[in-house]
Amino acid sequence: MALYKSANALLKRLTATHHTSPYGVGSSGVSIYDTAWVSIVSRNVEQTGTRAWVFPKSFEYICSSQAEDGGWHGDGSLIDSIMNTLASLLSLKLHEKDGWQLPDLSDKVERARLFLDNVLQKWDVPSTERIAFELIVPRILQFLEEEGISFEFPHRAALENLRDQKLKLLDLDLVYRGQTPVLYTLEAFVGVLDFDRLRTLKVNGSFLTSPASTAAYLTYCSVWDEEAEDYLRQALRRCSAYGEGAVCTVWPTTLFEFSWTICNLMESGFEREKLDESCLNRVGQVLHSALVAGNGLVGWDALKSNPDADDTGKATAALQYIGKPYPIDSLLETFERTDYFACHQFERNPSLSSNCNILLTLLAFPRPGSYLPQILKILKFVAGAYSEALHVEDVRDKWHTSPWYVAMLATQGFVRFVHLYGKDYFAALDVPKELTTSTIPGILFRFLTEILQCQNGDGSWGLNHNIEETAYCVIALAHLTSLPYDVRIREKVAAVIGIAREYLKVNAEDSKLIKSHSQIWTGKVTYGVEFVCEAYVISALHIHIHVGPSDSLVSNELAEHFRKATLL
Repeated sequence: MALYKSANALLKRLTATHHTSPYGVGSSGVSIYDTAWVSIVSRNVEQTGTRAWVFPKSFEYICSSQAEDGGWHGDGSLIDSIMNTLASLLSLKLHEKDGWQLPDLSDKVERARLFLDNVLQKWDVPSTERIAFELIVPRILQFLEEEGISFEFPHRAALENLRDQKLKLLDLDLVYRGQTPVLYTLEAFVGVLDFDRLRTLKVNGSFLTSPASTAAYLTYCSVWDEEAEDYLRQALRRCSAYGEGAVCTVWPTTLFEFSWTICNLMESGFEREKLDESCLNRVGQVLHSALVAGNGLVGWDALKSNPDADDTGKATAALQYIGKPYPIDSLLETFERTDYFACHQFERNPSLSSNCNILLTLLAFPRPGSYLPQILKILKFVAGAYSEALHVEDVRDKWHTSPWYVAMLATQGFVRFVHLYGKDYFAALDVPKELTTSTIPGILFRFLTEILQCQNGDGSWGLNHNIEETAYCVIALAHLTSLPYDVRIREKVAAVIGIAREYLKVNAEDSKLIKSHSQIWTGKVTYGVEFVCEAYVISALHIHIHVGPSDSLVSNELAEHFRKATLL
């Protein structure tokens, strides 16, 4: 019952935050990139005819966060170091130009320039996955060139080609008419869009809950916008625990945090009747109202955020688990493509994790057979990605840096499909025999063996030994123990999970403040989310492990195929 107490305490804090904040819920960690853009905001002072910096503490935070090598690193990835340092260098140059009094400011500028000159030579642009990097980086490079700093690097032409391709997909005239993804990255469109015409498209002061985008708008619009300033000040208060002046990369994210928390808990075996009823009702009300307002589609926040298949699917699944079902028709009509589901309408490439989340949503409905064509489409798409990869770790997703996130989701979806197939939920329907007798058993056993092989010596997973990745692997392994593997295999898995759970218990406080090495979700830069991380940890500690001889949840018809997979 201790874990039910933890789960209910999490739900109470989650809903209490929503109740007390007019903006909603948002527990993302700090973002150097967004903080740099906030530090650039300035406004005219009528009395003196000069411009004043509006958020000087943000600039101080940037200055104090520069690493010895001259960069700003975030999660440690090359692209985050580039994004963070480009934005920070721009802030340094603009403050230097304005005569900001800081003894070593010129030295900071030069060290940042040298750092970028070095890392840009190593940047593999085609393999990069960050939201709109192909639009943002070229624009910041232009800003810096205007300030006398230029960079040449091997993949600059490839970067500009990507930018040109993306711009061809966008009808910028549509931006002035409603909520489009462009509003999330206005910093890439300074001088291209008329920011004054965008004023009415703010929601609660922000553009698609992006501090950087809102800061860019506020800096370059011709009439000061008090509502946008208030939003940024609230975002700064939200991140004050990370340091005065710091801000996150997206805030608020109400629907994302509500949906992922509920789905994590319920899919890991928490019983609805034992969870706080008032909290579930509150979450259900918010999710249902958002879906109604969005005609069946939602984004990560409740207030007119740009809709996507990922958040829509998770919100719909959460309502199924809560007992307040909502139809999925709009998601299917909007995002289904020939071979997969798109996450956004103007994306360059599809997301495996989004497809897995939609699969889990479809399987959560009482009659999943009604969606068999879509289910088979996703199974084929995801299975194809793993069949082509040499290792499970080689399969990466656009919304996450950890290979274990999408592996966990694929495990959950594949195992759930096999369970339902064995219970005749797809009886008399045309399910390819090879899928259940060969493809899925083979991939799931690969998941099992490679997850076991990749555990760190301290019981964790991931290059940075963080608790959220460890929770993913525990959840995946626990689901895999429901398959008819030899008891000795499942006992081995149970022992590995036991070690991992001890690691989670010892390091559980890491979910309270997101450390840089735990920023594993992908946006413009990587980020972590406190409530979601905590939900994964609680779920990993709670989920049942099947070790008994009769614990398999797979039908006898399929059991032999899973046993054969262990011999290949």
